[in-house]
Amino acid sequence: MNAPVIPPAVSAGTAAERCQELFNSERPTPQATIEALMYSLRRGVGDIDKPDTQRRLTAIDQDQLKEVCRRVQNFNPHIATPWSREEATALVSNWRILRGKAYR
Repeated sequence: MNAPVIPPAVSAGTAAERCQELFNSERPTPQATIEALMYSLRRGVGDIDKPDTQRRLTAIDQDQLKEVCRRVQNFNPHIATPWSREEATALVSNWRILRGKAYR
């Protein structure tokens, strides 16, 4: 049995969230998280500001973000209103801000 993966040593005063981020940095986002994100985004662009949506959005990588953007723009109109290009762009902007990758 393999020993558990231990994150690199961190300095005192580093936030618990940073520790968790380091620990999970090598793990892909589970498909269930992506599907939960998609489910919440069916309610519209206004759900971007909800804590659960933000947490899930932060968990995805750039390739997964592209897939989510494609999917929200192609929602079945009988289930959810397809997002406009501007709404998908807002999703990307929020992802960048949440991941600390906002353009400066």
